[in-house]
Amino acid sequence: MDELTPKQRRQLRTKDAILDAARQIISEDGIDKLSMRAIADRIDYSAAGLYEYFGSKDEIITAVCLQGDQRLRQSMGRVDISLPPM
Repeated sequence: MDELTPKQRRQLRTKDAILDAARQIISEDGIDKLSMRAIADRIDYSAAGLYEYFGSKDEIITAVCLQGDQRLRQSMGRVDISLPPM
């Protein structure tokens, strides 16, 4: 497995921070309050800089949804299937 460069690790951390901030804003204030500016303020980043990682607010929302779906599937995959549904 190839090891990531320091730049790639920074980019992943920034991308994760963007998604975490978006998730927090949505959870705390609702999706209507989500904006590139709000995300940037939350992570102490420039709003324009976010476009290096995501092309739009909609792309961020999509990524948050996909990440949530992946986390749900992982959690459900750890449930003992022999348990009764109720």
